[in-house]
Amino acid sequence: MLSITIHILNENVTQPLVDVILHNLVKDDKVHY
Repeated sequence: MLSITIHILNENVTQPLVDVILHNLVKDDKVHY
């Protein structure tokens, strides 16, 4: 589900915004890549 959301975001918004969203998701989930 998350990967699908990311794909949709990549299709519809600018990459910097996607990076911010992903950064916030990572921070919220406390996941480190």
